[in-house]
Amino acid sequence: MTYQLKMITSVDASKIISDADERKQRHLAMRGGHFEGGDNLHWAVDVNRNSYLFWAPQLPMDSRCTYYFFNNGRMYSLSLKNNSSGLLRPLDHEADFDSNQLREMVREAFLVYGMYGEPGGAPVLVNFEGRGVNMAKDYLAAYLQLTDPAANFTVKSLFDLIDEVSGSVKGAAAGDT
Repeated sequence: MTYQLKMITSVDASKIISDADERKQRHLAMRGGHFEGGDNLHWAVDVNRNSYLFWAPQLPMDSRCTYYFFNNGRMYSLSLKNNSSGLLRPLDHEADFDSNQLREMVREAFLVYGMYGEPGGAPVLVNFEGRGVNMAKDYLAAYLQLTDPAANFTVKSLFDLIDEVSGSVKGAAAGDT
């Protein structure tokens, strides 16, 4: 993982605002997202990939946990369905999340960021709504990555390994040896 949990400085806050399109700038302002007086706010940031994740405070009368994820020149809004399920729903640019690479980066960021970007907080295992059958595989990959970080697995390499093993098991069950 290359994401690190860091304090958001005033320079970082200016970068976040400039990275956001006009609509997201308004949303951030409504949520206090201009970070004015926001002591102890953090983000999961990968400076090498110019990618980051942070939580936006909830609006009154809104029960969603909304996160902003920036990557490859685009800021995405993500909604966590509920705290216990870890199911994320993209609120915009949904087609981009067909990319395994983008989903993997979001997962990596959440493993570092946790629920609210608190140092020492528990990592959050996330998956994307509508992924169905792959959900168990995704959770297993994230769990293995958490339990043995020294193994240096990526979610993609674990997917490949799981697919290889499950193909071997299916072949053995069918008599292919």
